[in-house]
Amino acid sequence: MNTQLIYLIVITILPLVPSYILYKTLPSKTSVAGPFKGLTLNLSGAFAAYFLLFISLMGFTYANNSLLSENSALKERIISFEKASEVWTMEGQLETNSVEQTKFFIDDGEAKVFSTGRFKVLMRVPVQDSKPQLPEAICIFNRNSSYKVIDLNRLSSSDLKTYGIVFSDQDKLIRFSQPIKLPTTGKMLY
Repeated sequence: MNTQLIYLIVITILPLVPSYILYKTLPSKTSVAGPFKGLTLNLSGAFAAYFLLFISLMGFTYANNSLLSENSALKERIISFEKASEVWTMEGQLETNSVEQTKFFIDDGEAKVFSTGRFKVLMRVPVQDSKPQLPEAICIFNRNSSYKVIDLNRLSSSDLKTYGIVFSDQDKLIRFSQPIKLPTTGKMLY
């Protein structure tokens, strides 16, 4: 059966259901009178109630359509933002006092430092010309110990060898195979 025919039948018959219900519950008690955008109306009974219902539903539909279009625009912005960046993970081992108090200054609040010294940092990395723009350096800070800046430049960093830093573009992962030792200063840093 043709879907357009089904839609035509539904559009024609479906309004009869609320009209019949309104006719039975409101026989000639409801009236609508007055100008409506230049058109003078004088309606009564179930038809008047149905007309009021139709006008109010049209207003709801208009408001709902504007919310749907705003929602679609926001979804498109989120998709474009996600395409413009990737989430990378950085993992490794720290050796310092009070490892849980260590902060990474490239994190988006997604850094986890475990009591064993292991760490896992999730970072959002911008993508340009289909290539991730990884940070050139990171700063690791521990207020009970000290801080260390590690150079992540893939071309010229001596820290790559010192800490055994391996970049995996496929896994979106930066792995430190050697522990990062933060020197102890003996005083608390703020």
